[in-house]
Amino acid sequence: DLDGKFVSGYDMIRDGFIAVDGNGRDDDPSDPGDADIALDCSSPINAFSSWHGTHVAGIVAAHGNNGEGISGIAPNARIQSIRGLGRCGGTFEDIADSIRWAAGVPVPGTVTNPNPVKVMNLSLGGNGACNANMQSAVDAAIARGVAVVVAAGNDEELATNFVPANCKGVITVGASNLLGNLSSYSNFGPELALLAPGGDFGTFPGVLSTLNGGGTDPAVPSYAAYSGTSMAAPHVAGVVALMFARDPSLTPGQVLNRLKATVRPFPPGTDCAGTTNVCGAGLLDAANAVASVAVNRGVNEVAGSAARLHVVELVNTVNGRYTLSADPTEIIRLTGNGWARTGQIFPTYSFTTNVGAGASIPQPVCRAKLYGHDAYRFSANTGECKDQVNANGMAADGVVFMAALPNANVCPSGSSAAWEMARLNVSENLYNFRTLTDWVEISAMTAAGWQYSRVAFCVPN
Repeated sequence: DLDGKFVSGYDMIRDGFIAVDGNGRDDDPSDPGDADIALDCSSPINAFSSWHGTHVAGIVAAHGNNGEGISGIAPNARIQSIRGLGRCGGTFEDIADSIRWAAGVPVPGTVTNPNPVKVMNLSLGGNGACNANMQSAVDAAIARGVAVVVAAGNDEELATNFVPANCKGVITVGASNLLGNLSSYSNFGPELALLAPGGDFGTFPGVLSTLNGGGTDPAVPSYAAYSGTSMAAPHVAGVVALMFARDPSLTPGQVLNRLKATVRPFPPGTDCAGTTNVCGAGLLDAANAVASVAVNRGVNEVAGSAARLHVVELVNTVNGRYTLSADPTEIIRLTGNGWARTGQIFPTYSFTTNVGAGASIPQPVCRAKLYGHDAYRFSANTGECKDQVNANGMAADGVVFMAALPNANVCPSGSSAAWEMARLNVSENLYNFRTLTDWVEISAMTAAGWQYSRVAFCVPN
């Protein structure tokens, strides 16, 4: 079911004991097995090899219509194996470098990946915060247009406490069972984007996928049912691969928005029904998610082209707050549901755009929301984005498009400033922000009492 599926990958494990193959980092990512025969691992004890990656790979892309086993979610997709874990687990450093290598980011001591991925599946995790090295790796992948899908974890705890599920910008996936409920083991919390099939225990079935029949060493191909958020994440990764097949210019932020906008609601009576920050937006709906790419491509002239996207401004018709979006699905969903288009539209960069000679490389623009104020701020500066996320009363609201980075409020050649304007409502002690490129509108705002704040990002002329 996986024959002929693979493009060249990499073994990123430094430690010989963990790697088992004894030769450190090299261009052979094949799995020799992770059996802990001598019981050297403190936890978990696993006397037999798990072939975990083989199971995950089958869910994503096993051949379809071949009379064997199963069909993957994206049966025509190719798989690139980057080996970051082995016997007894592994290290965060190796995982971070695996993320970089998969995305085509140069990693010292290795040959740069000649076939960077479009969607990355991380069915792995550990306790702790998303440290600077891990977040840097995720940021670099997203900046190159890679959608990073991560398993939420299997500890029945808040995903906040597990890395990389708690890293900014990733698509964190919890597990659902046959009833559409949160699987008994699945982590939960505001980090989750949505739930996908992960199986459960007891009378609930697991997820059938490809495996290896060897107890400790590789042997014949086989199949088995596993349960876990590790099985849920590749369902989403496979759907994302199908979305990219429809439109390779989608940004990771657009992918996330479409996944969340097209979910099925949680069934009434389930633990997740009626919640907003526990189980994500809903249950993965593969058909809806993929169809949203085709149906909404070019709608209302906001989809742009392979080199340019159109950013649309919307205003909240109740409180007068402003936001920006380059995602047609999000724009359509918001319009008429308490939001209206202001008529302000400007171009910005896709992930493949060359800004111009001497200009900086386009950066992901983050969107942050001020709680209480219901106002939105935008930045192409990674440091500002992190400061906004860590500030009291603010929360990340995704990566929404790409833009060039200003230097001391000066934009690079070939681009123009998107100014953030600010106004304080004295009676309510609440700020409002608006980010614009139109100088006629900006002049009208200054006449109405708005003040210049900063250049949030730069857009093509």
